[in-house]
This record gives sequence, structure tokens and C-alpha cells, in this order.
Amino acid sequence: FRKQRRQLGVISTNDPDNERVVKKVLYPELAKCGESVKGHEYFYDQDINTAAQQTQAGVARMNTPNNPATSVLCLCDPVAPQFSYGGSSNNNYWPEVLFATNQAMDYDASGQSYQGDLACPQRQRGCAFHGALGLGQSQMDVAPHQLPGNKAYKAGGGGATNISPQTLDIFWQNYNMIASLIQNAGPQLTPANMAALAPRLGSRGGGTTGLARKAFENGELSWTRDLRMIYWDKDKKSPYNGIAGSYVKIGGKRFGPGEFPQAAQPAAPTADKR
Repeated sequence: FRKQRRQLGVISTNDPDNERVVKKVLYPELAKCGESVKGHEYFYDQDINTAAQQTQAGVARMNTPNNPATSVLCLCDPVAPQFSYGGSSNNNYWPEVLFATNQAMDYDASGQSYQGDLACPQRQRGCAFHGALGLGQSQMDVAPHQLPGNKAYKAGGGGATNISPQTLDIFWQNYNMIASLIQNAGPQLTPANMAALAPRLGSRGGGTTGLARKAFENGELSWTRDLRMIYWDKDKKSPYNGIAGSYVKIGGKRFGPGEFPQAAQPAAPTADKR
């Protein structure tokens, strides 16, 4: 694959929203660059009982005899990559691994599961996820006690819980957004008024702040305004749980629409030159 021109493959869930985004948003953008997936797409059903059969079917759709996908983008749920990477390894198929996180896939704990036994059945030959790269929505991992959601939970009198600190933080972000929108809308609490006044909230984070940029602007219905470019370092210990495996940020900051550089400096190192 290293000497071949890149050919993209896409794996995603088969729910209507995801399929529509892939086909109506991603593909037209690729077409602007003269690129397409050329049939290398697989939309899977989130059914653990058929995971093995679906994994084999997905690999077959990517690893076609005449023009295999050299780079596979996973727009998946947090568990599916384990099956996908394991299936690829068992079929001696080693494409470039790309991901665009949409369900906490860019948390270190998620990435660590992608180099576990299920995802890495051919460990003596390496793991498919080692050296993965892509775009992350979340902020860089920190120790549990530093997460705002965990702090808010404890400040509010929360006691022992089986909910992970990262899940608490996700809930906190969502409740924070809802509460801010309600307060910002004032006494006329209607959907139209809330949407119209949302840009007045302003923004926070972004760039080199270490925080994700949050803002409602330009009629957007999502307040996520930037991403981080990251790659997976299999040996770096995570600040979240101290276990080997952590994402490393590339480019020194987060990037919003139109801000992504043509080439990140410094480039992500190879496994033998880290």
C-alpha cells in the first residue's frame, strides 16, 4: 500500500442520519478534489450478535481484489473498531487507519481498547490501530479530578457512583449547553427565539487554549466549532488512567473551519522514529 495511490474506504453505522451525512456531505466534498470511495463503503448494523459476519463483510468490501482501499475511515460507534481492526488483521489486510471521532473515540480509554486482544489478534505482527491518525472533537485527556464534569458533580454533593468521570463530563457539557441556551433566551422561551439569540452567547476556548471552541454562529445548530489533529502513540501513558496508549496532538493548537494547514508541523513521527 505504501507505493500505491491512496484509495479511501468508509465504514459507518447504517442509521439514516449517518448514511445521509456520508453520502450527502462527505462524498460531495471528496468529489471537489476528484476523489471517491469507488464502492468501498460499508454501513453496519449495531447488532453484537452479527458482529462477526458483518466484520467479514466489511473487510471484503474494503479489501477488493483489484483496487483495495488503502485508507479506511471509521465513522463508527466506540466498540465497532475493535471488530473491524481485528477482522482486518485476521485477513492480512493492513490499510492506513483513519478516524473522525463522533462518539468519544478520541478518548485515551477508547483508543486503548483498539489495541486490546479483540482488536489485535495478530499481536506478533503488530496492531492495526498503532499509528492511527485523524480528527478529534474532545479535549486532550487529563486526570479524572481535573475534568469539569467531575468537579461539578462533587461540588453539587455527588457521592460514590459507577459512572465514569469522562461520562460525567459529557453530561456536564450537555447540561451546561442547555442551561446556557435557556438562560440566554430570556422570558420568551420558544425554539425560534432560543435559536435566534444563541449567537449572543459568544464563544470560549479554541486555538492554543487547550479547550474546545464552543459557539453558536452562522445559523449552525451545533456549538462544536473546532477539532484537534491527533495520532495514536501506543506507548505513551495516558494522563487519564496511567495506562499505555494515548493520543498526541499535532500542529500545536485546535483548528476551526478553514484553518487546517496543508501540512502539519511537526509531522506525526513513524513508530520507529518517535
